[in-house]
Amino acid sequence: QVYRWRNPGEVDANRNERQADLWESWLASIAAADDLIAATLPFDDGLSPYLRALAKGQSDIQLLPAVPTDAGSAPTYVLDDNAMSWLAVIADRMVPLPIPAPGVDVATVRLLDGIGDQALAAQARGVVARLSELVIVGNASEFGLGTTMVSYHDEAGVPLAEALAAQLNAEVAADLRPDEPVDLTVTIGTDWEIP
Repeated sequence: QVYRWRNPGEVDANRNERQADLWESWLASIAAADDLIAATLPFDDGLSPYLRALAKGQSDIQLLPAVPTDAGSAPTYVLDDNAMSWLAVIADRMVPLPIPAPGVDVATVRLLDGIGDQALAAQARGVVARLSELVIVGNASEFGLGTTMVSYHDEAGVPLAEALAAQLNAEVAADLRPDEPVDLTVTIGTDWEIP
């Protein structure tokens, strides 16, 4: 009831602002407490453990920039193109290296920057993360590599390497080291282009 309450004639956006203010002040008061358990209910279920964890770390409470629509008595919101772009940026900040859903079989990948261009490396990270489970990100042993390569570390990884290389317009190479913690290593070269 508290979250739905509005003054007579008040726009729903004000209610949303109040909710953001409530969360900010609640987390700040918990963070300022000497005893986090005393500042929340002493339970290990419900909101209590989440509030304690959120209060200990950094939080950034933002309202989704949804656009209100006139859909009758109940407030309704939609996401326009700007809101969708904003949401994609926030999601990437929150989960820069997403993992696939259970049951989805994709290669685990180490991505190495072989060119030394931060903008292209970030672009490659986004592309490779959408096509695989990106586990490790780093630099190659040297910059100025000419060719983007997908290396497999076990013969069983050949089909995965070929499929990923085809999507990235890259070449495939064997780097047989079965003790590697990833299925494939992608090294970005100067020939990198967005596929």
